Amino acid sequence: MKRLIVLLLASLSLVSCTSSIPTPITIPTGPPIPIPMGNYVLGTIVGLVSDYGSGPVTSFGGSMVLIACNQQAVTDATVVFTAPSGAVTLPYLYSMTYLGYSEAEYAALSPTWSYVPGTSYSLSVSDSLGTVSASMPAPGGITWSGLITSTLTATAAYKGNYDSASVQETSPTGSLTYNSNTTNVGSPFNFPGSAFSAAAPATFTASYSASTTQTSFTGSPATGSAFIWSQSYGKVFGK
Repeated sequence: MKRLIVLLLASLSLVSCTSSIPTPITIPTGPPIPIPMGNYVLGTIVGLVSDYGSGPVTSFGGSMVLIACNQQAVTDATVVFTAPSGAVTLPYLYSMTYLGYSEAEYAALSPTWSYVPGTSYSLSVSDSLGTVSASMPAPGGITWSGLITSTLTATAAYKGNYDSASVQETSPTGSLTYNSNTTNVGSPFNFPGSAFSAAAPATFTASYSASTTQTSFTGSPATGSAFIWSQSYGKVFGK
C-alpha cells in the first residue's frame, strides 16, 4: 500500500500524456511492473519525528518525484512543489529502468520546507502536453501517552486513511516484536503489551505513522496512481 515508511523520503510524481489503455494496479512497495500506460502518478512526502530520550526532533525527509508517460521516463517536465514556506522547483536527476519500463526522478536534495500536519501541500507538473496537479492536507501531529508496562498509545491529531505501527526490540536482541503490516490501525492506537514482553533490562523503539493516500487529481493520471502524505514518529522506551 505504501513504500514510505522505510525509505524516509518525500516523493511526488505526476506526468502529462495521453493513452487509451490505462493499466489498473494497487499502490506498490516498489516500481510496478508493468508501469501503467498513460499519466502514471506515484509519490510520497514524509515528515519525520524521532525521540531517543532527549526530546522530539522534527525533520523533513527530502523530496523525490518519479515520472513515467506511457511506460517511459519523462525528463523535460517542470515540477513545482508548494509548501507553506513557498514554492520549490525540483530538478531532474536521472532515469531508472525496470525490465524495459522506465521512470524519471526529480528531487530536491536539500529541502527548504518543513512538514506541518494539517497544512495543505501541492504539486504541479508541466510539459509540452499540459499541466496536472494535486494537493492535500498532511496527516500527523502524533503524540504519545501511557507506558509500555501498561498501555502505550499513539494518537494523530490529523489521522490518515492508512496508519501503521511497529515495535523493534533494540536491545538485547534487536528483533521486530510487532508490525501492523497492511492493516490500517487508525488513531488512537494502543500498542499490544506483548510487543514489550522482553525481560528487563530491555530497550524498544516504537514507531507510528499517520498516512493518507489520495487518488484524485486535476488532470487525467492512470488508474492506480496515488499521492501519499505521511508523518512517522519513532520513540525509544526502556525498562
